[in-house]
Amino acid sequence: MIFFPLVSDFVQSEKQEEKIGLIVNGLTNIAGGINWQEDVVLMFYDTLSQLNLLDLRLLKLYASTYIERDDNDDIYKLMNECQIDNSQAGMIREKLERLGLIQSKNEEKIYENIENVIKYVEDIAKGKKDPKLKRIKNVPKSESYRITSFGLKFIKFFMKSYEIEN
Repeated sequence: MIFFPLVSDFVQSEKQEEKIGLIVNGLTNIAGGINWQEDVVLMFYDTLSQLNLLDLRLLKLYASTYIERDDNDDIYKLMNECQIDNSQAGMIREKLERLGLIQSKNEEKIYENIENVIKYVEDIAKGKKDPKLKRIKNVPKSESYRITSFGLKFIKFFMKSYEIEN
């Protein structure tokens, strides 16, 4: 197995012992017969090495609609148990977003609004008769996020029976 030496380096450098179980789950999933690309596996492990258990727990909340869970974890429980406030939770969200694991729903709406305005202006510039501007979506003041496809693949890669231990 060509991945074992690569993965063993991550085990040795891991500071949080609880994450070793996730590293092993990933190795088990590699051995499960799926033909993984070496670069993809390294990307998953590199990303995991940048996250701590609190980061992973928050990420898991974003994946809850896509994976089976039997816990009742939510953001308020997480913040209370870990003694963090909204600004600290926001910092974790920004970290997860920077790593490509979650993305801003507001940014999606803003981008879509800009695209609609651009198309409208182009239609005017082309002299189209009666150009229509699609409805501009309301962008809330509070930030909202969703898990990305990379984030979901990342979580599933390290899951055992579709669950990440807290």
